[in-house]
Amino acid sequence: MTGFHHIFKQDYDKRIFLGDQFIFGYSEKKMRELYPEKNYTVVGEAKSARRLKKKAEAQAEAAQKKAERRIGRLHINGKEVDVFRHGEHAGLLHKREGYVCVGGDSFIAIHSSRLPFLLALLAVLLMLALISVPLVELITTPPEPPIVINPDHPLPDIDPDIETLPPEVGGDDTPGGSEGAGQTSGGFVSMVYTKEATVSLSASKAVIYYQNPNKSNHGVVLELYLVSDGQEYFLGRTGLIPAGGAIYQMDVSEREASIRAGIYTGLYRTYYYDPLTGERAAVSSDITEVKISVTE
Repeated sequence: MTGFHHIFKQDYDKRIFLGDQFIFGYSEKKMRELYPEKNYTVVGEAKSARRLKKKAEAQAEAAQKKAERRIGRLHINGKEVDVFRHGEHAGLLHKREGYVCVGGDSFIAIHSSRLPFLLALLAVLLMLALISVPLVELITTPPEPPIVINPDHPLPDIDPDIETLPPEVGGDDTPGGSEGAGQTSGGFVSMVYTKEATVSLSASKAVIYYQNPNKSNHGVVLELYLVSDGQEYFLGRTGLIPAGGAIYQMDVSEREASIRAGIYTGLYRTYYYDPLTGERAAVSSDITEVKISVTE
């Protein structure tokens, strides 16, 4: 049986649920950009599905059937996922979520099941068929909008400029960075950063260096402030930087102060978020004495 290993790429652009964890991979759009001639190979497929509790006999029978069909195992973050032949999950019942690299131009396609959605749709159609309301009235009467209930602690959106760190990046061995640690109510965040930022007024972007290594157990949102005469002036904010993510540029189009080209002193302010509950930690931390170079 063939063994495949997930290869980390800095330009992965999508989070995919696989097995019992989230991983980074390529979206369909990104694959079209990388391989406009489609000169890549899909060596197999894996199924993105949350495990369901089954009776022992049914679970054993399903495991036996799966073992007969699989062609290998995908090793990722110390765990294994079954790999099947290409085309195993094609058709209406499955949706392609993305791709993960297993070496060179070889990829494993990740699929998810559309069955829960189709079953829900079927239930809705059956319910509509049983309703004794004239069809014209059903079409012309606008449905009431559903009640939207937001979670208690919604996580910020992941920053679109996020980059994925390889698993070996931990902090001390990363060139060009200084490391600090932020304690949160539920653990810690290990940070790798430099105390320099370059702001382009024309592009409304700040070039920064900030990494939230894999060993962190919280996501981070980073804010940049200019400090003058003891006053803090907001320049920009990132989206969520999850553990294993890095960001090297920040949008500063919503800065609250008018600034000119030159050298300023500033600070980074970091906020910590629990990736499971979305709750923001009660404490935040500041990285002071940041040198901000502003260019036209």
